[in-house]
Amino acid sequence: MDLNTYMGYRVAEQEIAQAAARAERARLAAERPDQVVPRVGIVGRTLAAFAARRVPTTAAGPRTVGPRTACEHAGSASDRTPRPA
Repeated sequence: MDLNTYMGYRVAEQEIAQAAARAERARLAAERPDQVVPRVGIVGRTLAAFAARRVPTTAAGPRTVGPRTACEHAGSASDRTPRPA
């Protein structure tokens, strides 16, 4: 097996370029801290979506729902909401 020294040079060159780019981003962030805005990741977006979909319940207990119509029964196989007793 031949050792390709050119690839080692290329990898080192790429790592140096990445380190320089990281240093430049860190310098810009240190110079302008008022312009740095936190990014919302996938967890934050998912939690916000779940919070937006929540139905508020009353303090008296679970919400009461009238009898279901035929249209509502058609999609009940995938419906995961609790059914009133």
